[in-house]
Amino acid sequence: MDFSAFSHGQIHSKLWLCEQIEKFVIKPEVPSKPKIAILGSWYNILGFLLLVRNNESYKQIIGIDVDKTCIQIANKIANAFYVNTGQLENWNMSANDVPYEEFDLIINTSIENIKDDLWFKRIPEGKFVCFQACDLMPEKAENYDNWFITNPINNLDDLKAKFPLSIIYYQGSKSFDYGELKYNRYMIIGKK
Repeated sequence: MDFSAFSHGQIHSKLWLCEQIEKFVIKPEVPSKPKIAILGSWYNILGFLLLVRNNESYKQIIGIDVDKTCIQIANKIANAFYVNTGQLENWNMSANDVPYEEFDLIINTSIENIKDDLWFKRIPEGKFVCFQACDLMPEKAENYDNWFITNPINNLDDLKAKFPLSIIYYQGSKSFDYGELKYNRYMIIGKK
């Protein structure tokens, strides 16, 4: 198990997303109790946090990752919510193969780790989305474990240009400074 999934930057970014999504899911234009897909979910800590904070707000949260080992660990973390059978699940599949029409909200916090944008092109128009990415460049990221930057994002405008939305409900950034390691994390929430 890779404990960097529980690092300050990872958890802080996920809590920031939770805070904003909680404001977002109460909007009248968002389906009541949405079914959520989390792409590149790793151990699906985000799904776990969303449910710990407010499990009544979500119909179902599905973590999706291509790494079978990550899914096995995510399933162990999800065991805490088996009381609500099926509310938190994890699927071993590529973001390019997700049946997006089944979901009300698609979250991708791993944009810089997915080489292409086919997954984005497959999301139907009008779907609600939330994206996060950091501006750590590949040459800097190679000095740190598990960054795997293949689709670098320069800034918030770059994120919005690469993944254009018809409506943006929220946009923001957070800075992280760990001495030698410094980066910004960007987030947009809206409708494709």
